[in-house]
Amino acid sequence: MLSRYRVLLFIFLLTYSTTLLKAQLSTFTKVYYDIFGAAQGYSLVKSFDQHYIIAGERDRRGLVMKVDSTGAVIWQKKLGAYDGMRMNCMVATPDSCVLAAGSIFDTLNGGSDLICIKMNAAGDTLWTQTVDFTTAAMPLDIKQTGDHGYIITGSISQTVAPYDEIFIVRLDASGNVPWAYTFSNGYATRGYAVSQTNDGGYIMAGMAQNAAFESYAFLMKLTASGTVTWTKKYTASASVSLSGYDVIEQPDGYMFLIGAPGSGLFLLKTDLSGNKTWCKSYDLFSPDLFNYIPSPKLRATHDGGYILSVHGWGFDPCIKIDSAGNYEWGKSLALLASDVLETSDKGFIILGNGPIMGVKLAPTDRPQIGLIKADSLLSNVDCILQAMFSSNPGNLNVAPITFSTTSVQLVAISSPGSMNAGLSTFDGCVAVTGKIPEQKPGWFSFTITPNPSDGPIRLIFNRDEFPSNANITIKNFLGEQVFASDFADSGSVQIDLGNRPDGLYFIQVRNGSNYQVQKLLLKHN
Repeated sequence: MLSRYRVLLFIFLLTYSTTLLKAQLSTFTKVYYDIFGAAQGYSLVKSFDQHYIIAGERDRRGLVMKVDSTGAVIWQKKLGAYDGMRMNCMVATPDSCVLAAGSIFDTLNGGSDLICIKMNAAGDTLWTQTVDFTTAAMPLDIKQTGDHGYIITGSISQTVAPYDEIFIVRLDASGNVPWAYTFSNGYATRGYAVSQTNDGGYIMAGMAQNAAFESYAFLMKLTASGTVTWTKKYTASASVSLSGYDVIEQPDGYMFLIGAPGSGLFLLKTDLSGNKTWCKSYDLFSPDLFNYIPSPKLRATHDGGYILSVHGWGFDPCIKIDSAGNYEWGKSLALLASDVLETSDKGFIILGNGPIMGVKLAPTDRPQIGLIKADSLLSNVDCILQAMFSSNPGNLNVAPITFSTTSVQLVAISSPGSMNAGLSTFDGCVAVTGKIPEQKPGWFSFTITPNPSDGPIRLIFNRDEFPSNANITIKNFLGEQVFASDFADSGSVQIDLGNRPDGLYFIQVRNGSNYQVQKLLLKHN
């Protein structure tokens, strides 16, 4: 009987420890890098087995990599035999595969072609398809359709007017192209997002310019065969340039994310004909019109609200809003945000890139990928900072607009081939350019206790190592100095940072040319 109880106790402890381990692994911060090369991630999807797949580029070639629920790399593929390839967007498919869309240099005609690569769960290429627009093509969004095919939008660029044009391409489940079109209003245009609608057609969001080189956001509704049903443009009451970045269909209309580059964002709710229902504005700094990869993302959440991220120049904003567009909370991300997803545990996982401006964190300043898994409030990992944003009523005007349509040709090429991408991994935040490296070997060391702290901390030194006449400085994540003082010989130093906001801080102790830097996470109760 006693043996049976011991067995049951063992099973209970094993189950409890496994559950605890899983709970401990529910958040992480990872960086994927090559100290001699470059990597960037542009798109993130959840795989069929609840892991994650990243698409981007590796040393000017395509990159697709799979990581598990802890951020550990399962496989990583560098695609293409020569420079001039990148994968911008991706979608997970019901057959446990992914389809990544990108651009590849055209060795025959110059420019770049749209390339789509379907890969299985092991990262093996199943098929490849390309569309040749005879100029430079840049896909920006891809979605699955009801018949297991795909719809893709983006832009093509050329050296003569109208310079940029929208494209939309339809693929079937095998990669064949039933139709492909470009759209133009005579000036620069770009398609940022597309998805299939409940009636079997499509809705596309984008940006178009006018004769005065002002830009406006637009929604375009298409039939199942790619014929335009209607197009509506959206302008601000003042002379403000706008760009339409993302769109989600609702039963009674569309949620349309619009950026005012250099200013803020709008969330516009429309009816099914594109007419305005309501509009909210957010004081988020968004990138300029031509810094468009990756574009801001709008993602639905389990509670009927939305999470949105904005790609800018570092410490990018990420905010949570309710179903009516009201601001709930916001954070600043210590990376250049590319994509955000809600996870099965109702937390969030965020893909982004580095380096960014501030205090140097990583062992390299080369372009690298960052991945942050956080809780439902983005409140429990180092690479996220407190921020405060707001929502206000927005004011946009709506009017019909017409685009011309042109059919394009199809050209097939062989698979570009793949090899191991060779990226290394470390726990932490992406590199930040600045003057202070995180660690430098020295003849003394110190620890911070407690860490995390709600304000009061103690720096503890080995008595034999304490640097006499040391200078102690503390900087926040942006590299701004918040504390400085000289200290005489002592085994420990007490400092109170209770008046400083939550976030990541860097404590440097210097003695002449020798110094050490340690991280402190400040979290008030």
